Amino acid sequence: MHIVDVQDGSQIIIHSPMGSASLKGCHEIQNIGACETYSTRYLWTAALCIVEHDALDATVGKHKEETKVDVIDGSQIAILEELLELTAADKPVFYDYYKINELKEMPQSRYMAAKSALEKKLA
Repeated sequence: MHIVDVQDGSQIIIHSPMGSASLKGCHEIQNIGACETYSTRYLWTAALCIVEHDALDATVGKHKEETKVDVIDGSQIAILEELLELTAADKPVFYDYYKINELKEMPQSRYMAAKSALEKKLA
């Protein structure tokens, strides 16, 4: 973008690389138009040092709200810790299998299966 002061001829030149877009459900020409529209908007934003609300920017990178998982309580953690010790189970393998980093992350829904599996190893 070239901005020229018509009174004294001074110039401001702003360079911006052209990106690409692949918006779902859009044709190629719509993706090209999106790139041109956004490039123009961002060049003017940079030139005038302004900030503008943008609905797309507000949603990009946001993940769906994670649902809260009920996790096991302290007494259940103690039971699993004891069973892990008694069975000499490989904790990293156990944690990996249940997709947790530590016992306090164990979902209630998986507790009984984990407990039963460890108890079977004792038998």
